[in-house]
Amino acid sequence: MQTSIAPITYVGLDVHQDSISVALLRPDGPSLDEDQIANTPEAVRKLVRRWKDPAAVRVCYEAGPTGYGLQRTFATLGVDCAVIAPA
Repeated sequence: MQTSIAPITYVGLDVHQDSISVALLRPDGPSLDEDQIANTPEAVRKLVRRWKDPAAVRVCYEAGPTGYGLQRTFATLGVDCAVIAPA
């Protein structure tokens, strides 16, 4: 029996107090999509709504003074988000 694994989209975030720079690497091409959004829960929800299958997206950002609120927002939207140590 063969199981089908959905292709993964990788998202890296550069998080600042007022904004988030977003870089997406999609499985269907070598090009990188870049965007910048406000650092608000509504802007994050709007970003996630643009993704076809949020469960097939892996997000990460560097731990910093902005804390884990962003990670919790992604979790409530069904998106796997890792907070990575800066070292």
